[in-house]
Amino acid sequence: MKITQDDFFNGQVILVNKPKTWTSFDVVNKMRSDVRHAYQIPFVKIGHAGTLDPLATGLLIICIGRQTKNIEQYQGLEKEYTGTMMLGVTTPSYDMETQVNERYSIAHITPELITEAAKKFVGAVWQYPPDFSAKRVQGDRAYNIARSGGQPDIKPVLVNISKFEIVSVLLPMIEFKVVCAKGTYIRSLAHDLGRQLGCGALLASLNRTRIGKYKLKDAKDMKDWMEAVQPVAPKKRIPVKTAMKKAKERAKERKKIVSAAAKPDKAVKKPAAKKSSAKKKSKGKKKK
Repeated sequence: MKITQDDFFNGQVILVNKPKTWTSFDVVNKMRSDVRHAYQIPFVKIGHAGTLDPLATGLLIICIGRQTKNIEQYQGLEKEYTGTMMLGVTTPSYDMETQVNERYSIAHITPELITEAAKKFVGAVWQYPPDFSAKRVQGDRAYNIARSGGQPDIKPVLVNISKFEIVSVLLPMIEFKVVCAKGTYIRSLAHDLGRQLGCGALLASLNRTRIGKYKLKDAKDMKDWMEAVQPVAPKKRIPVKTAMKKAKERAKERKKIVSAAAKPDKAVKKPAAKKSSAKKKSKGKKKK
């Protein structure tokens, strides 16, 4: 995929493989910085179409230019994930971001029990988003409230999970594959599966492999995404201060031309009016 500088304004979709520990906004900010420094474009619209947790990796759709108007359209597409869950432990964040707060026995757990429990989470499912999530609660992010020691009042949401497949079991770890609709929290799915099994669980790793028709295999790593940009304009540009100075000079010249063009018209009209009045006076004298 080749991206031209015109695409930064006209619009383009870029597929990025988000690194672990990066937030989705880290990716956007890095791309803005790359464009600003490499092509001296002071401002370009860039946004992501669907948040990935910092500890997750995988496909992130980036919209630039006019494509940012279609972000909601991409956010609504079906998503596919692969990852691992760890049984027997829980954390406040439902993943490995926070410390383990509870441990449980997994002596009664079997692969068959896990597979049967997973079937109960296919279809329309009510789930509570994690306290450590980007969900807005009374104007603030839930994770801000949770990290400050508070308890965010999060309401359950109805999500749709079309596939929850247990790929392999090597206790305490299980590998899975999920296909779901917008708004599904895989961390909550791991937590709820652990409760269903009676042993607790957390999300150990997560990788987003598909969003609609867009696939991870077609995505660029962050260090390589600029290689897809094809320059179409010279990198050397007039400095902003010089450009502003020249613009002011051109504006002054235009004002002079306009004022000079207006003055002769006014001068012609005044003497014409005097001549006509003089003729009227002379005619009146002759009649007498």
